[in-house]
Amino acid sequence: MPAHPWRRGWLFLTLCLVGCRPSPPPDEAKAKLGATADESLSLAQQAEKYYPPEDRDLFRDMDGTIGENGQYQPLDLSRQEIIGRNAWMIWTGGNEAFWDWLARNGYGTIDLLKLIDSRNRGKQFAAAGLITEPGMRAPSQAETDAAYGIRYARPIKPEDAYAGGDTYAAGEPPDPNVYGFRTGILGLRLFPNPEFTEASDNRFDAERYYSDPAYASSPSTIRPFRVGMACSFCHVGPHPLNPPVDPEYPKWENLSTTIGAQYMRVRGVFGNTLEPDNYFYHVLDSQMPGTIDTSLIASDNINNANTMNAIFGLGWRVRRSLHNAPEQLSPESNVYPGLWDQKYPSGIFPPDILAAENELEGNPRAVARVLVDGSDSVGTWIALARVYLNIGSYHQRWIQLHNTIFGFRQQQPFKLLDCEENSVYWHATQLRVDPMTAFFLKSSNPMPLKDAPQGLQAGWPQWHPPRDGDTPSASDNLCTVSPEADVNDSGNGPDASLVTETSGEAFSGLPWDPALKLGRQVFARGCIACHSSIQPGNDSQLEHAIVADGLPANRTDLQLNLSDLRQLTRGEGRLPKLYSRWAEQAVELPEFWQENYLSTDQRIPVSLTETNSGRAMATNAMHDNIWEDFASLTYKELDSVGTIRFRDPLSGAHKSFAPPDGGPGYYRVPTLISAWATAPFFHNNALGKFNNDPTVAGRLVAYKDAMEKLLWPSKRLSGHDRASPSTDDDVSPADSVEDGGLVWRTSSESYLIVQGHQVPSFVAGMTGWSPFWVRTVVPWAPTAAFFVLGIALLASWRLTRIKQWYAKKFPRTSEAIWPFRWLASAALLAASLGAIFLAFHFRGVLQLVETSSGWLFPWLRAQSYVPALLLLAGSLLLVIDALPLRNVLARFTSLGGWICLVAGVFVALGLGKSLAGLGGDVRIGPFPKGMPVNLVANIDPQAPPGDLLVAIKALSGYLKDWHWSEGADKPGLEEFEQSVAPALLSVSKCPDLVLDRGHDYEFMQHLTDEEKCALIELVKTF
Repeated sequence: MPAHPWRRGWLFLTLCLVGCRPSPPPDEAKAKLGATADESLSLAQQAEKYYPPEDRDLFRDMDGTIGENGQYQPLDLSRQEIIGRNAWMIWTGGNEAFWDWLARNGYGTIDLLKLIDSRNRGKQFAAAGLITEPGMRAPSQAETDAAYGIRYARPIKPEDAYAGGDTYAAGEPPDPNVYGFRTGILGLRLFPNPEFTEASDNRFDAERYYSDPAYASSPSTIRPFRVGMACSFCHVGPHPLNPPVDPEYPKWENLSTTIGAQYMRVRGVFGNTLEPDNYFYHVLDSQMPGTIDTSLIASDNINNANTMNAIFGLGWRVRRSLHNAPEQLSPESNVYPGLWDQKYPSGIFPPDILAAENELEGNPRAVARVLVDGSDSVGTWIALARVYLNIGSYHQRWIQLHNTIFGFRQQQPFKLLDCEENSVYWHATQLRVDPMTAFFLKSSNPMPLKDAPQGLQAGWPQWHPPRDGDTPSASDNLCTVSPEADVNDSGNGPDASLVTETSGEAFSGLPWDPALKLGRQVFARGCIACHSSIQPGNDSQLEHAIVADGLPANRTDLQLNLSDLRQLTRGEGRLPKLYSRWAEQAVELPEFWQENYLSTDQRIPVSLTETNSGRAMATNAMHDNIWEDFASLTYKELDSVGTIRFRDPLSGAHKSFAPPDGGPGYYRVPTLISAWATAPFFHNNALGKFNNDPTVAGRLVAYKDAMEKLLWPSKRLSGHDRASPSTDDDVSPADSVEDGGLVWRTSSESYLIVQGHQVPSFVAGMTGWSPFWVRTVVPWAPTAAFFVLGIALLASWRLTRIKQWYAKKFPRTSEAIWPFRWLASAALLAASLGAIFLAFHFRGVLQLVETSSGWLFPWLRAQSYVPALLLLAGSLLLVIDALPLRNVLARFTSLGGWICLVAGVFVALGLGKSLAGLGGDVRIGPFPKGMPVNLVANIDPQAPPGDLLVAIKALSGYLKDWHWSEGADKPGLEEFEQSVAPALLSVSKCPDLVLDRGHDYEFMQHLTDEEKCALIELVKTF
């Protein structure tokens, strides 16, 4: 049966609409190889041929451990493990193209080429926590001139000009076509820019590039080099067991690939071109040292930084996943491995992991999670591969699917199938995932304090077993007691004076040492519930050593549920009796501690932990969002965690909100492995002092401060040191008390700034339209429409005579068309009235842009009625010859035509010029000094439209008053917090602004000061 015409028309319309959506483009490698690669090769085969892994041990002195002889020694790595470390250290996955794109389209926020400026050598760690690459030197003037004026470090030997002489431990450098060249900053790699031609050379001005932000951030400024980012940039740091003498100039043996970039300051790195008058400066500044908002670029419209994870105990973490509930995967995710591609090698995995291969690779499957919110729930393999996508690999597709940095546009999923079919770099990354897994299984062992230089002396200088009459000293040093014996400061091995009264043996610094019994008892009373990967029934050897003593034969019956955790944390503060009996015995056995991941690796509702909920509220992994394919169905179908309580710093009132179903609201339990070396604490590093000191002594100062604030919550209100190398000093103890904790506030008046030449990028990002069309067509489309309509109106009576002639010549056709003319005219009239309503309804939004941008868009509210005028004129033009009083209307037709022509010129000189990127900067603001940063950063674009409109009107009114007032009459923070802040908080995606709250559990309130101090000493040994 033939299809009806309307069905064919509907099918055609559907195909047109689908065809209009941007199709996945090829990545740069596929496009480049397309003309030269053997067409018979698949993308995976091209990746293997043109982007082979590096298997020489380039970084052999890194990641050392303490051997049985007590000496620091490098890891003994297999070829597979070497490939993994090399990938982590220098593989960028082609993201150099993304970071170059972002430097020109990122609203002047990020420029990695400026970050490698060699003039900053010797002060990079102090200023931003960056790691200076060993074996490098400042360039000569001749070298800089040869590099078009770009300043970056060179290898100390050989003395080569321009990026040609890279020297590694293994001799010749890795293939620069694959890995680029060294820059002098670890984790950043330099690549010649293929867009930089002879014409670009003639236009590029290096002096202006370094001194003129507008020139540097212009999309038309083609740089001679690109800078790519390897994972090491955010994960390499000073080695706790072998810290550098000078952190500005470490040696390879002073560095660890797994400890995390815990001293990095995001504002100094990713906002290195910003000034304090830019609101984004304060957003990035609010991200505590050692944290980063990984959803900053694919924005989820929450400022929710999280720690740059240290990678500890991967093997133990995998083992723990076998005891947690498995995750159900979608078909898109299930085609990828869980932990290991192909066959599990026995030389890498222990027998129990080999035996559990089906559980780790099936569907549902056991999952060892990495991200703090537990959203990366499809397996370690894909989690490692996704890292490269998140830092810009195959950005050609990624940037099509979301609005970079600003957000406020519905995301589309970054599909795994698109990567498979269009990205050579994705396939090249897959070649490196198994090797990275092998490397982390080898390199992620704990870094115990006892193995650090003089660790026993530095860690327990005044330690002794609890004695009757001992009491902690003043609140500044809660856990410092005065021993009867002085500590030997010779520095030669474990100090003989650290002797327990029970055994007479030297203190070992191990968690099962007899002297730490009280700390273990405290751990068994509460901490064990979440911070132990070994739970009842998990370890048969341990269970054989535990005396039954009324315990059930099946010890797994003792395992805790969420109700038990709530009882411990928010109820009576006790664990079930039988579980406590098991725990009290378990913690006394060395087997309990020796391979303990010190975390259940389970998701815990933030409504239970009551820590800041920012990161838990991330939405990028939910259904229909950017990372949909990288999260399990189990995660995406989680129930809401219910009511989340928070403190409103504006009113001091305790309030609550409820996150949606589908994933948000959970935190994965962090490990306590090597906690002594990784303070400050919490998912956002907001708890404890940051001192930028990677020495053993410096880490212990930070650890002690963080642990005391963890166990004595009142200490958190004593103030926060924002006079650290990364921040301003505008948070005082009084602020902390008034806010109920640390609320990050702006340190100066600031504006939301979009440079004039970035306006097309901004519009394209907000709408999803092509930047080319936004820059070249959209700005002039209203003018063109006005011109066409104006000419039509001027010639309307001539057109009328043509229509009359047509009606006489083809009367039947004319009669058939006539009703449709009236219908079309009525539709245009209705659309015109709708446009008038929208322009009137959103006049507050337009006024906000009009006034706060310094009148960059003058008469914007008047211009907003342009669409209505166009639609009305079109409606009139269709039926003017049939209207009564047409003779009167005829007199105004020519006038209307001239009005349209003038309006076209008016729009071209106003909105059109700005949309084309030819106008001035947009500066929305100012936001007052002292405003909580996240009031604006957390605005939810999906909030009820009415509430959003109220918030916009409140902000618009405030800014209008500011711009129209003079001197002391201008409104400030007090007026802002009274008239604007409550409205902004009501549309916040996360209104929980106190960064360092939570973890103040009921069982902790029952501990004595002595018990808390004993717990601090125990955790120090992990």
